Amino acid sequence: MNFNIRNIILWCENGTIRNLSFQKNKINVITGGSGTGKTAIWSIIDYCLLKSDKFGIPEKTIGENIAWYGIRIELNEKVYTIGRNSFLAKKESAKLFYFSGDGEIPDFPEDNIRSKGIKKILESEFSIDSNVKIPYGGKVIKKGSKVSFRYFLLFNAQTQNIIINDEIFFPTHSETKYSEALDRIFDMSLTIDTIEETLVREKINELNKRKTRLERKQESINTELNLFYEEISELVRKAKKYSLIDENISDFTDAYEQLKLLREKPIETFRESDNNKNSEHDELYNMRTTLKRKIRNLENFNKEYSEYKKALNMNLDSLKPIEFVLDNQSELISDEITNRFINQLEVQLKKIKGKISKKSPISIKVDEEILINKKLLGEVEGNLLLFDREEEPAHEYFNRLVTLGEVKAKLDLFDDKTLYTDYNEGIKEVEGEIEELSIGLTSHEDKKNSIITWLEELIQEYLDRSSKALDNYAGYKAVFNYSDKTLKLREPKTPNIINTVGSSSNDLFLHICLFLGLHDLLLQVKSPYVPSFLFLDQPSRPYYDDGKPKDNQEIKGTDREKISIAFKVLNYFMEKVLERKDSFQMIIVEHIPPEIWERQGLENVHLVEEFRDGNYLINEINKTKHV
Repeated sequence: MNFNIRNIILWCENGTIRNLSFQKNKINVITGGSGTGKTAIWSIIDYCLLKSDKFGIPEKTIGENIAWYGIRIELNEKVYTIGRNSFLAKKESAKLFYFSGDGEIPDFPEDNIRSKGIKKILESEFSIDSNVKIPYGGKVIKKGSKVSFRYFLLFNAQTQNIIINDEIFFPTHSETKYSEALDRIFDMSLTIDTIEETLVREKINELNKRKTRLERKQESINTELNLFYEEISELVRKAKKYSLIDENISDFTDAYEQLKLLREKPIETFRESDNNKNSEHDELYNMRTTLKRKIRNLENFNKEYSEYKKALNMNLDSLKPIEFVLDNQSELISDEITNRFINQLEVQLKKIKGKISKKSPISIKVDEEILINKKLLGEVEGNLLLFDREEEPAHEYFNRLVTLGEVKAKLDLFDDKTLYTDYNEGIKEVEGEIEELSIGLTSHEDKKNSIITWLEELIQEYLDRSSKALDNYAGYKAVFNYSDKTLKLREPKTPNIINTVGSSSNDLFLHICLFLGLHDLLLQVKSPYVPSFLFLDQPSRPYYDDGKPKDNQEIKGTDREKISIAFKVLNYFMEKVLERKDSFQMIIVEHIPPEIWERQGLENVHLVEEFRDGNYLINEINKTKHV
C-alpha cells in the first residue's frame, strides 16, 4: 500500500506554524540532542492517525504550545491533510478534526469533519470494507468484528522501548487488543490468506459447524431409534405372550402396526374366550400349588423331628457317665440317698435309649405322605406342560390389561417424538458445499509455511549484510517464530535455536532485519493493507552509555562502525525498493551526526533537520510567550 508522509504540521497557540517536510522514497533522518522533541514525532503521526489514548506527546513545551497537530500524507497517489486539535486545548478536548481531500495546509484549521468521516476515508484507502473481518475471537476482540486500519500500523514503527527489546518485536505489549489484533491480521497482511480465501475458509468453517450440529442431531436420533426399536420389540414380545397380537407375526413394521391397532380396541375384547380351557388350567395350577405347600410342610415336620432326635442324642451323651457309675457301683460308698439318685438316672437313661432306638410310626407315615404327594405333583406338572402358560391364573387377565396399558402409553410417547427425522441428506448436502468451496483453495498451512520460508530468506539477506555487527552470531540463520512473532537465530548446520543474543546491539540488528524483511515481502506480495512506511526511533541507542545519548557525546570505534553498518543495511533496502520501482519511506529520529552516513555516500539517506544549536521541534518563536 503506497503511503508516505509529506509534512508534519504544528499549528501553535501563538499563531505560528511549525512545518517539517519529508521526502518520498528516502530514509528521512531528524537528528539532534536529547530533549529536543525528536521522540514525539511518531506520537504526533500516530495521534493524527486517530490514536484514541496514551498519546505519548509530552505535555510540557510541546502540548502546552500546540493548538492543532497535523500530517500531510500521500496515500495511494492521493494527498490528504489531517488535523486534530490538541488534547490539552480548552475547547472540546481532542474531538475537533480538520480534513482536506487535496492536501491543503490552512493558516489555521477549522473543525470540518468527525473522526468517523476520516476513519471511513482511511479504511477505504487501506482496502478495508465490510468483508475484512476478524477471523476468530479473543478476550477483547470479537470474532466477525470489523478490522481497524490502525491494526496494520503495528508493522510501521519501532519505538525506543521496542527497538532493542529482546522479547518484543511489535508494539503490542501495552494493550491486549493490539496483541490479539496482530495474530489475527498477520496472515491477511502477508497475503497468507487473501480476503477471498478468508471468506471462503470462514464459510467452510461455518459449514463444518453446521455439519457437526447435524451429525450430533443424527447421532441423537439414532440413539433414540435404537431405544425405540428395543422398546417396541419388547412390547411385541409381551403382546404375543398375552395373545394381544398374532403370535406368528415376524415383520417389525407389521407388528408395530398391530400394536397401534390395539389402542382402538375396547378392553372387553381382550377377555379370554376359552373358559373351559382356562378352568382346567386353573384347577391344575391350584392343585400344584396345594401339593407344593403340603410337601413343604411335611418336609419341615421331618426336619423338626430330626432336630428333636438330635437333641435326645445330646442328652444321652451327657448321661453316659451313669453307665460307668453303675458298672462300678460296688466301689462306691453305699447310702440311701446316693443309691436313690443313681437309680433315677438309670431310669432316665433307659427311657432315652428306648425313644432313640424305637422307630416312630409318625415319621414313617410322614415319609409315605411325602412320597405320595410328590408323585401327584409330578402328574400335575406333566399335565400343566400341555398348557403354554406359566403365570398365575388369577393374574392372567390383570397382566393382559397391564401389558395393554403399557402398549398404549409407550405408543403415545413415541407418537410425540420426531423419531423418523433423517439428517443424513442434510449432512451430504453440506459436505457437497464444503467440497465445492474447497476446490482450488490452497492449503492454509502449506501457504503459510511457504510465505514464512520466503520471509526468513529475505531476513537472512539483511542479516548477512549485518554480519560484521553481529560479532559471534555472524553467519547464523534466521528463524521466524510464527506464534510469538519474534526473530531468533539458529546455529549453522545444527538445530540449535539461540533465544538470547546477549547484547542490545544484536537485538537492534534483529529488529531492523526482521522489519526490513517484512516490508520487503509486503512490497513484493503487494499487500493492500500495510503502509509502505517505517519509523525507527534512535537505532544508535545501544552505542551510548546506558542507552541514553548525551549532548556532545560521540560514538567511537567498533560502536561507530556498527551504527554505520545499520545505515548501510537500511540504504541497501531502499536500493532494492527503487530497483524494483516500488515506493517506500523511512523516518528515523537519531542522535548521531550526519557525517556517519554522509561519509559513506549513502544516497538514499536524507537529512530533514538537525535539532541542535537552538533548533527544536518547538522553537522559541513557536512558544506562546513570544506572541
